[in-house]
Amino acid sequence: MTKKSLLTALFVCMAVLCAKAQNISGRVVDETNAPIPYATVVAMQLPDSTFLGGVTTDNDGRFTLETACDLLKISFVGYEMRFVSQPKGNLGTLKMSVASSQLKEVTIAAKRPEITNLPDRTVVGVESTLLSSSADGIDMLKKTPGLLVDGQNNLSVIGQGSPIVYINNRRVYSMDEVYNLNPQNIKSIEIIHNPSSPRPMPPPS
Repeated sequence: MTKKSLLTALFVCMAVLCAKAQNISGRVVDETNAPIPYATVVAMQLPDSTFLGGVTTDNDGRFTLETACDLLKISFVGYEMRFVSQPKGNLGTLKMSVASSQLKEVTIAAKRPEITNLPDRTVVGVESTLLSSSADGIDMLKKTPGLLVDGQNNLSVIGQGSPIVYINNRRVYSMDEVYNLNPQNIKSIEIIHNPSSPRPMPPPS
């Protein structure tokens, strides 16, 4: 092997090792050590909290992020946000505490929104869950697992760009109309993260 080939091989190996070293993983659980599926995990860069990437936890509460970051933010409706500074490698078990506003809810596990994750869309049940107690429609969307709402109320799905959103089988075209919605009157949110996919007709009411 020539010196040039050897240097190239070493560079490739170092690049692979650095990429692996940047992976951040962990498992998100509640205070009873039960996994929290669909918790939102976001990697940010300081000092301006720039979004670097994000994922949602799987059914066992596990996640892997293939990026280095300054700060990791973990959130799920009904729980206090969890922050991890300078996260690296496997973070192990990350326990989340019930939000102070929900401490009186002894059945919080039953109040979690029901989430159905399909290849091209996610359906989130709102009725009789913690999402239905949101202040308004915008607040509800901000708490919806896997959905990000920025300071200008623009919607995006983690890692998949802008979605199409249906609320109670009605497509959302303006965030102004969402703001005026009463979350207690909402049954479900459907988030289509593949806009080219045809939406099935809703069942007859």
